[in-house]
Formats: sequence, structure tokens, C-alpha cells
Amino acid sequence: RGIALIPLIDGAKAFVDALGAPGATAVVIGGLLAGDASAPSLRRVNRRDYPFLADHSVGDSPVVPVVLALEWFAQRARELAPGKFVQEVCDVRVLKGITCRDYDGAGDVLAIHSVAGPAGESTFELRSSGGMLHYRATVRMGDTPPVSPAVPLEVSLDLYPHSPGVIYDRLLFHGPDFQVIRSVRGLSTEAAEAELTSIAD
Repeated sequence: RGIALIPLIDGAKAFVDALGAPGATAVVIGGLLAGDASAPSLRRVNRRDYPFLADHSVGDSPVVPVVLALEWFAQRARELAPGKFVQEVCDVRVLKGITCRDYDGAGDVLAIHSVAGPAGESTFELRSSGGMLHYRATVRMGDTPPVSPAVPLEVSLDLYPHSPGVIYDRLLFHGPDFQVIRSVRGLSTEAAEAELTSIAD
């Protein structure tokens, strides 16, 4: 009838805003299944759902860390391949950082796109409103849980600062809610072992 479709990101924002509005709201959607790789999977980043990101800020603006994007990619891979296990996340590309513009408001809507790959693996891209590409990585799946690498018995990289105090004071801009490393027990070029704490502590 000549009526243009609502852009994906704008439609997702309107949907979430409607759900969060006071009073009864009827919202009807259809056609998007968890196993539909052609449909982007959306994430809304705001203070309510990701309060710990306040301690991953540059200046006054929270920044979406690549580790969170990788977690989303792994989650999406499991959704698209039920019964399979994440074996490896590789070929990670950080193309443009994501600064949250509406963290204290409705939030920033991000879309995870799946790119077809060889059997058993998928490449995912994280894009912001307008289609800007920020992060990309490949997730390899398998029929059995992954085997952990051999843990190094000691810290063998003497030049790498492995004290949590040094890591957070000199290398990273993480605030208290993002400082989860308690000790580094083993570290090599192949593997690492560390004691971590939950952000809920």
C-alpha cells in the first residue's frame, strides 16, 4: 500500500519503549524465531540492565567492552545451534568502540548479525543504530564441551604486569565493579589461570 517499513533499530526501540510504558500495552510481533540466523538479535544497553558498565567508562560515558560483545556472540551461537557447544571464539576484530549515548535513559540498541560460514562456525557482527559495524568474531561450535588448555604452573611472562593492583592502576580504566581479578596464578603465551570474583559481591 506504499507504507514504508519501520527501520529495524527504530522498531526495536519503539517496541521496548512500549513495554516499559505505564499502563496496559498491547504489542504484536511475528516472524522472528531464535533459530532464524537472518534476523538480527538485539541488545539494549542501559543502566538498569547493565549497571556495572558505569565502571567501564571513558570520561563520563560508559563503553561496551569487547568481552561483553564476545559473550553476546557466544549466546547467539548457542541459540542458533541448540545442543551444540561453543568450542572457540576466534578472529576477533575491534573495529570501532561503542560509547553509550543514552545509558541513563532508554538505552542504546545494538544488533547482532550472523554471517554464514563453513559448517560448525558462524561469524557475528555487532552493529549500532544506523548500521555502524563495531565488533566482529567467529564462533566455532561442536558436539561436545570444549577441552581446557593445560594451565601453566607459574607466571612465565616476567615482563607482563600480573599484579591486580598494577593491572588496574596502570593498564585498565576499570572502576570497582569491573575489577574482578584477584590473583594471577599462571600465565604463558598459551594459557592463563586467575582467581576472579563476581561483580555481585
